[in-house]
Amino acid sequence: AGSSSASYCAGTTILLTSTPSGGTLGYTYVWSGPQSFSNLTQNPSISNATTLMSGIYQVELTDNNGCTASASTNFITVQPALSVTAGSNSPVCAGGTINLNSSPGGGTPTYTFTWSGPSSFASGLQNPNITSADLSKAGTYNVTITDAFGCSGTATTSVTVNTGVTANAGTDKTIPSCSVS
Repeated sequence: AGSSSASYCAGTTILLTSTPSGGTLGYTYVWSGPQSFSNLTQNPSISNATTLMSGIYQVELTDNNGCTASASTNFITVQPALSVTAGSNSPVCAGGTINLNSSPGGGTPTYTFTWSGPSSFASGLQNPNITSADLSKAGTYNVTITDAFGCSGTATTSVTVNTGVTANAGTDKTIPSCSVS
């Protein structure tokens, strides 16, 4: 008995395999495992895996003559879910600095960060800054965080860049000075 991996991310599908050899064709399979798992197919899959599904899975194989054999997988670990939050200091005035921020929740350190956004923005920092903001930098920014086991999550944040304001006090005038005696 086996599995395509010894480690799975929460929410993915566990794939179990059994490869019979010998005996007489016409095999039947009885799988068992954590959380009262039971299945009668040769290569079952378990969708939407949770950490409670971590453990050892066993299969009992019976051939057409009633002869039996059993096997077990190695310990299968389902890694905790990784949640991601993203934010910014939006709205930002034109010419200002956009401060993006992200935070992983769950998962297993160490983390990698992959940001993308308007104007071909890309960054591998957890909390990147974009200086000299202009209207082309307004829009949706996406961050994907990947943990040490390759489990990932994605979040987005919207950034508004407001046009700059200018002040005009009118035409310059010279005011003559007066002396008081």
